[in-house]
Amino acid sequence: MRERWQKFMGQGDDFGDQYQRPGGQWSTKPGDEWQQYMDYYLMGSGAFSSGVILDFEGRTLATSYDIQVTEKEGFLLGALVDEPENLGSRSVRIGGNEYANLGHEVRTLYGSNGFNGFLAAKSRTALVACLYVEGQPRSDASNVLEKFVDFLVKKGL
Repeated sequence: MRERWQKFMGQGDDFGDQYQRPGGQWSTKPGDEWQQYMDYYLMGSGAFSSGVILDFEGRTLATSYDIQVTEKEGFLLGALVDEPENLGSRSVRIGGNEYANLGHEVRTLYGSNGFNGFLAAKSRTALVACLYVEGQPRSDASNVLEKFVDFLVKKGL
């Protein structure tokens, strides 16, 4: 998947001085590392329709161009990832959409909204939540998310 994204973006192993987000925006701001991870590794994988990386207070560190997650949504999602035994029959809101049928596997929380769904997992310093739509298998999305969170943990993030 990464090779396909590199070919699409015309980049090698590093991001260079600029990168283009899906949707056409360009960024050269220092500290855009989280956004680069979002665009390059998560959205570039093709496994997700949108995603967000949050700090543990629910504030957005990076996002795909098509989703807005409130601090309250992010904070509550993080609490459920921390304590999945409290799921019960709850639902969760991400980007204004409600997801039910919550469950968890190891460190990943998941839920669905019809044929669409979400996955969320925590690294040492961030919460990563990604949405997938019909036609994108949850197993593929889960595999990408788990590998990405492993990558963050190895980097100390």
